[in-house]
Amino acid sequence: MGSETVDHLIGVLNEMIKKEQYILTALSNDPNNTELVEILTTVTTTREQIYQTIVGVLETDEGSFNSTVAIFGDQLAALKVMERSLNDTKSKLNEMQQNNVNKLRLIEINDYYGAQYEAQRNLMFYVTWLACHIVGLCVVKMFIPPLAAIMFPGPLFFPGCIIGSLFVGLTFYIIPLAMDIRFRDNMNFQEYAWGEFKNPSEVDLSNPNGTNPWVTPSTCNC
Repeated sequence: MGSETVDHLIGVLNEMIKKEQYILTALSNDPNNTELVEILTTVTTTREQIYQTIVGVLETDEGSFNSTVAIFGDQLAALKVMERSLNDTKSKLNEMQQNNVNKLRLIEINDYYGAQYEAQRNLMFYVTWLACHIVGLCVVKMFIPPLAAIMFPGPLFFPGCIIGSLFVGLTFYIIPLAMDIRFRDNMNFQEYAWGEFKNPSEVDLSNPNGTNPWVTPSTCNC
C-alpha cells in the first residue's frame, strides 16, 4: 500500500468524521431518532475500521514512508484529537438519551399516579356523599320530627329512602368506579389490563429481555 493510498484513506477518514459530526449535531436536537442512531453506528464503525487500517499500515511499513511519516504523524495526531472530541460528544449524547429516558419514565409515572389519584378522589367523593346523605336522613328522622313527618309520611318511607340511596349510589357510582379502577393496567392507568397484572409484586423485573416493563431502551451503541 503506497503513501498515496494512505493519504486517500486519511481523506476518506476526514470525510467520515465530518459526516459523524453532522449526525451528532442532528441527534443533539433529536436524541430519540432511532434512524439517525443506526446511521451513526454504521458511520462510526466504518470510521474506526479505516482508522485502524491506516494505523496498521503505518506501523507495519513505517520504513517505506520516511519522506512522509512526519506528515502522517501530524495528521494522525490531529485525527486522535478529533477522535477524543467525537468520543466525548458521543458520551454526552448517551447521557442526554439516558436523561430523556428518565424524564419519559417520570412523565409516565406522573401520568399514572395523576390519573389514579383522580379516579380514587372521585370514588372517595361518591362514598363520602352517600355516607353524608344517609347520615343526613337519619338526623332528620331522629332530631327534626316536623321535617321528618313531611319527608317520611309513612313508616316505609324512611327505610325506602335509605335503601334507594344505597342502591343508586352503589349501583351507578361507587361500584362502577371501583371496578373501573380495579381493572386498570398497573403500568398504564389509561388502559385496561383485565387481570393481566393482578398484583404489581407479581410482575417479573428480573429478565431485561422478558416481561420487565421498566427496561431502559437501548441508547447509542457507537
